[in-house]
Amino acid sequence: MKRFSSLFVTLIFISLIGVVPQLQAQQLDGLNQALRHLQQNSSQWNLTAEDLKGFTVSHEHQSEHNGVSHIYFAQTHEGIEIYNAVSGIHLKDGKVFFVADRFIADVASRVNALKPALKPEKALLRVADDLGMSEKRSGVRILHAEKNHTAEFAGGNISRNTIPAHLMYYPTSGGACV
Repeated sequence: MKRFSSLFVTLIFISLIGVVPQLQAQQLDGLNQALRHLQQNSSQWNLTAEDLKGFTVSHEHQSEHNGVSHIYFAQTHEGIEIYNAVSGIHLKDGKVFFVADRFIADVASRVNALKPALKPEKALLRVADDLGMSEKRSGVRILHAEKNHTAEFAGGNISRNTIPAHLMYYPTSGGACV
């Protein structure tokens, strides 16, 4: 019996060795197809080559109940993410069947600055003031900052947890990205 179970486990392991690369290849094919669709249809959404420069894959997954692959791209400008500028490409049976585009057209002309007006610490303290938490600002300190415009703060009296900070452009109702 022990020999049978060892053989069974070995066969399962061998079959998985072939399945994993196949699944990875399918994911890569879907991602490539989504990228091609985004680039080939950019004029439909009035996107320039600059608008598509540097976007990232924010996340992807496949729905178990219907097999649809969902791939989401986040738009950036000069390496800084744009809040809520996300395009979703949805594939079923290897074909694009739905697209939700929220990229901002001609983003370079809408950006007001390439460097932040406030350092992360000042921005966090301003938010605390705006929320009426001025008296609770003590103990807030930066734990670490990264070159990719992210930082993490000790919450001090504002929060029991650490506070993540991530630099982003924010699109306004007037069309600017501040």
